[in-house]
Amino acid sequence: GLVYANLNMEEEAARHYQYALLYAVKLNNLEGESAALANLAFSGRKVGDVTTAKACIERHVELAETLHDDRGKTIGLHELGKIAEEEGELDDAQRFFSESLDLAKKLGREADVNSARCSIAILQAKRRMEEHMRAVGRQLTTASPPRDRAAGGGAGGSGHARHSRRGGRHDEDEDEEEEEDLP
Repeated sequence: GLVYANLNMEEEAARHYQYALLYAVKLNNLEGESAALANLAFSGRKVGDVTTAKACIERHVELAETLHDDRGKTIGLHELGKIAEEEGELDDAQRFFSESLDLAKKLGREADVNSARCSIAILQAKRRMEEHMRAVGRQLTTASPPRDRAAGGGAGGSGHARHSRRGGRHDEDEDEEEEEDLP
């Protein structure tokens, strides 16, 4: 499966991960099951099968807890955060990333700490952008519409500053062909 995944042949990779999962379950090998589930989750997410990816990574995290595999749990929680973020479940994503960060700190895994911090920062930036866009949307819906030149908003006494298409400021008396009213 790993070879196919490295060749970007995700369907073939998934098929082999499924075989690995079946063998691990048949042999009652929890470590093998956990590894196969993690690989299936990554593969599923890569091809857009979020349902499979989420189910596999959730089971992987459960097994990691059972096996006391804190590194596997750290990676699994981070992956659950990515899935939640992609699904627009930002509160869940924040929780998963924070849990991953805490565990990575406990383990002293600097790369995992940095990865979780980056994911949290990106998530916070997305939230701020969403808030900003909502504010802009509210401003646009409450702003008065631009005035029509014929209704008194044109040259000849409106008192509004104007910009030319070239970006410089002009007085009201200058050539009207190069001017645009600002809202």
